[in-house]
Amino acid sequence: AKTLSKSRPPLSARTIMSADDAKDENENLKKENELLRARLIELELKLQEVKQTEVHTKLKELPKIDDSSKLNVTVFGGGSFGTALAMVAARKGHNVIILVRDKNQAQSINEQHINPKRGWLSKYTLPDNVKATTEITEAVHADKTDIIIHAVPTQATPNFLEKISQHIPPHIPFVCTAKGVHLGTEKLLADVIPTVLHRTDVLQDRLLYLSGPSFAKEMMENHPVCLVLASHDMEWNKYVQTALNSMYFRVYLSTDVIGVECGGALKNPVAVGAGIAVGLGYGQSTLAAIITRGAVEIQRMALALGCKNPNTLYGLSGFGDLLLTSMSEMSRNRTCGYLIGKEGLSVEEAQNKVGETVEGVVTAIVTQKLIKKYGLRMPLFDALADVLQGKLKPDDALKVVMAKTPGEEGFVMIQSNQ
Repeated sequence: AKTLSKSRPPLSARTIMSADDAKDENENLKKENELLRARLIELELKLQEVKQTEVHTKLKELPKIDDSSKLNVTVFGGGSFGTALAMVAARKGHNVIILVRDKNQAQSINEQHINPKRGWLSKYTLPDNVKATTEITEAVHADKTDIIIHAVPTQATPNFLEKISQHIPPHIPFVCTAKGVHLGTEKLLADVIPTVLHRTDVLQDRLLYLSGPSFAKEMMENHPVCLVLASHDMEWNKYVQTALNSMYFRVYLSTDVIGVECGGALKNPVAVGAGIAVGLGYGQSTLAAIITRGAVEIQRMALALGCKNPNTLYGLSGFGDLLLTSMSEMSRNRTCGYLIGKEGLSVEEAQNKVGETVEGVVTAIVTQKLIKKYGLRMPLFDALADVLQGKLKPDDALKVVMAKTPGEEGFVMIQSNQ
């Protein structure tokens, strides 16, 4: 027993040595963990690069085109704006096919070169290079279709695209022209379409958004118009710009997708409000006030939703579209508001009398939900939504807004150093 006790160190020494060993081992483990974490991060980055490369290799490169190139363009939607855009593309010499729901409409376009969808549309003869079909497999070909232009109303867009998404190849540039905020998801189409079409990689989605002051009737008559095209990649912008731009159809470029989308979507409720004011007998000064203060509120919401640059709202998709839609008697949103204010029609009656989609009504209601979600001060939009939901009489709405104490004007601007 004595021999054994002499061969073993004292208990205190053994305890101290064990603590030192544990400390060293702990330090070694920390270093190993750090190395493992660094290696894991490295592997994850490489995996992302591989995935992006795989996605990139699956997509065909955009062909080199110039102003004389003749492309195959598909238009989703045979309403007013879809037909006008088909005419714009056809004037550039492209082969255009419109996807419609009604077989009689398709037959009329193909045989008589007339779109009977609207009374005023039937007065125009479509060129021979504009065709129509009710079949998605005829409208879109993976190897032939160069551009898809989407002109289906906002509220119908998700369901429409879900049904045909498998027939829309990811390499074809997809240009959305619908304006509004989707009621079911409370999102802009720029937040809805990528998921529906399975194009969620912003580096490869090839999704573009066209907006700006443009009436279909004036486009049909080849009046000069200017619009803005936004996407995450200027190469895609330039490709579509080259395909559609002309002396009478000017396409400017932007990478602020949310800003352009917000301008096009949120001007519609302001136009409805402007129409109500005119219908109630208020003059041009009141109209100017509604438009200007509406622009401030649009900018607030745009910034909350992720607008890259508030100055976007001073451009074509912002002030440009806002002025046209709010001040022109050709505007269906303003006309809807006018009928509510002047004739005392219900919202439903006014929309039926307009005879076309009035995106501003639904957009106002969903925007009110977003106002509460983000805690924004937007009295014009708030009061308008109450009117359209029957919570407030039209002639009381302006009183509610005007009763609020005004503060600073509230415009946000970013100054360039250049």
